[in-house]
Amino acid sequence: MAQHSLTSSQKHGTLQTIQPNSISTTDPHDIRHMLSSPRYSKSSYYRILRFTATDSLVTTRDKEKVSRMRRIFGSYFNATYVARMEPLILDCGIIRIMRIWDQAIKEDGGKINYCETFNLATFSIISRLVFGEEEIRVHKNSSGGQMDTVRWMSKATTYMCFRAVLQLLPPWIFHLVTMPWDHYCREVSDYVDQCIRKRQLSNKSQSDLLQALVDSLKPQDNGTPLLSRDEVLAESFLLLIGGIDPTAYTMVWTIHLLLLYPEHLQKVQTELRHKFPPEKDQLLTFSQLRNQVPYLEACIYESMRLVTVPCVQIPRTCPVGKVSLQGREFAEGTTVFANIWGSHHSPLNWDDPERFSPRRFLDDPRAKHSVFAFGHGLRLCMGKHLAMMNMVTILANLLRSYNIKSPVDYSHTGPEIKGAGDIPKLMPMSQFVSAKPKYPERDCQLIVSRYKDEKKNNNN
Repeated sequence: MAQHSLTSSQKHGTLQTIQPNSISTTDPHDIRHMLSSPRYSKSSYYRILRFTATDSLVTTRDKEKVSRMRRIFGSYFNATYVARMEPLILDCGIIRIMRIWDQAIKEDGGKINYCETFNLATFSIISRLVFGEEEIRVHKNSSGGQMDTVRWMSKATTYMCFRAVLQLLPPWIFHLVTMPWDHYCREVSDYVDQCIRKRQLSNKSQSDLLQALVDSLKPQDNGTPLLSRDEVLAESFLLLIGGIDPTAYTMVWTIHLLLLYPEHLQKVQTELRHKFPPEKDQLLTFSQLRNQVPYLEACIYESMRLVTVPCVQIPRTCPVGKVSLQGREFAEGTTVFANIWGSHHSPLNWDDPERFSPRRFLDDPRAKHSVFAFGHGLRLCMGKHLAMMNMVTILANLLRSYNIKSPVDYSHTGPEIKGAGDIPKLMPMSQFVSAKPKYPERDCQLIVSRYKDEKKNNNN
C-alpha cells in the first residue's frame, strides 16, 4: 500500500489524480494546509478504520461527537497530565524492560527480542493508564506469561485492523470471513467490560482515563449517558491500537535502523553517556532528557520519516467553494489524500530520502514540521506527548545503559547487506494500517550487555 503510493507519486508528481473526483498530494505545504484547516472534513474512506460497528473519535464525521470526545479524553493526554503520570509510565515501561534485559544477560547470554519487549512495555503502559490494570490480563488462555499475552495482543490488533477493512464487503461475506477470528474482538471486549465493572464496584473515583470511560456511561441531566456502551468499546479499541502500535513499532524501527547504521548508534550513545554517565546508575526521566538529547530525538524523527508506522493515506474532502493546491483548482466534494509515506520519501522534499540520516533534523530544525507521523495542526494526535515521553525515556535509558549488537549468526540483515543505491536493506515489513516487521521472531533478535560491566572488565 505505502510502497505503491510512493512509486505512483514519484512517477506522476506531487499532485496527481488517482480516480475520478479524487487526488493525492505528497507536498508538505499541501498536507500542512489540509491538516490545519477546519474546512476540510473527513472523507467517507475513514470508515475502513472502524474497529467496531460504532464510530470512534478517529472515524466519526459528526463534528459535535468529535468535540464531545475531545472534551472527555483530551485532558488525559496533555503534557501536564502525562508529566504527572511519569512515575507510573517509567515503572510500566523502561523499568520493566530493564528487568527483562538484565534477566536475559544472566540467563541467556543477553539474547532478547526487542520487538516483544517494546510491545510489552507499551501495552503495559496503556493497560495501566487506560484500564487501571497493573498487569496484562487480556488473553484468558495464556500459559506463557506476559510475553505470550503480548504475542496474542499483537495478533489481535492486526486482526482488528484487517477486520475494519473487511467492513467494505457485503455483510454476509464479512461475517463469513471474520467468524473464525472474532474471538479476538470478544476477548478484548470482555477485558474492557471487566475493567469498567471493577472500577464501578470499587466506588473509588480516580483521575484517570478509565474513570473518564466509567463516568461517560452515567446518565446526564437529560437522562442519557455521554457515551453508549458500544461507543466506549470503540474508543477502547482505538486507545489500544492507537496507543500501542505507533509507539512500540517506532522504537522497533529506530533500534533496527541504528543497528544498520552503527555510526549513528555510536553518536547517540556518546551523547547520552557524556551527558548522563551510566556509572551513576540513576533512571533518566523525561524532564531530565527533554531538550538535552538532540541526536536521539533526531534519530526518532528520522525513524518516523523513513518508516512511518501509521502507513495509511489521510483522506479529506474539499470544502464549499474552490480549493487551490499548487495552482490547480478543485471543486467542492473532491477527496484529497494526504500521501504521508510518499511525502516522507519524496526526493523533492528530502535529500537522499531512502537513507537513514538523523543529521537532517539537526541541520534544519524546521524539518520536524514535515514529518506527519502524528498528524499536524488541528489533526495532531492527542497521544503525541505520551508517545514521545515513552520513546525518549525508553530509548535513552536503554542506549545509555546497554551495549547492543545483532546476533553473530545474522547473515540476512546488517550494515553490509545493501540494496539499491548502496543503502542498507531494511528487514521485510508488513504494511497494513501499521508498518511492522514481517518476521519479528527472526529479525528482531538482539544481544545486549551492561555498558558499565563491559567497561569495568575492560579496565581490569
